[in-house]
Amino acid sequence: RLATLVLIVSYYTTLLAVSLVPLSGGHMNMVLVVMPTLMFVLTVSGAIHVSNYWRHSAYKNPATAVVEAVRMARVPCTLASVTTAIGLLSLWTSALKPVRQFGIYSAIGCLLSLAMVLYALPSLLLFWPSRAPRENEVRREGWTRLGLLVARYWIPVTLVSLTVFVAGTWG
Repeated sequence: RLATLVLIVSYYTTLLAVSLVPLSGGHMNMVLVVMPTLMFVLTVSGAIHVSNYWRHSAYKNPATAVVEAVRMARVPCTLASVTTAIGLLSLWTSALKPVRQFGIYSAIGCLLSLAMVLYALPSLLLFWPSRAPRENEVRREGWTRLGLLVARYWIPVTLVSLTVFVAGTWG
């Protein structure tokens, strides 16, 4: 059910963002064809974050899970969306009209995605709630052990990572 809600919000945001092009008098071009995929990926990413926060909050208290999830997601999702929108708006300085259009429409779509993730998805979670997760679905002992192992042996992990990085960039 949670995955369905994420997909509903993502598809709706994508359709809404793309519909802004003809509504504002613009026309689709070969650069704007990429925008629906970008909007879908951005919205899925933010919705997964909110869903993950909801799962952890619902494990503790299902009655306040949606409010708690939005409270936890508000700052990181807003920062990610606003900085992405600023980056997309920087395309406005391009000499190519299709690139400028892509930057403007995608920046608007990115902010629209933020609104959908922080307002529409939580509303849908209240309207059609999923079941609260069980303890074994929230607490992953394997990941906890891996995190402790990496924290304990951080110097060898760093050296191996840097060695793999250098080997990967060789040539």
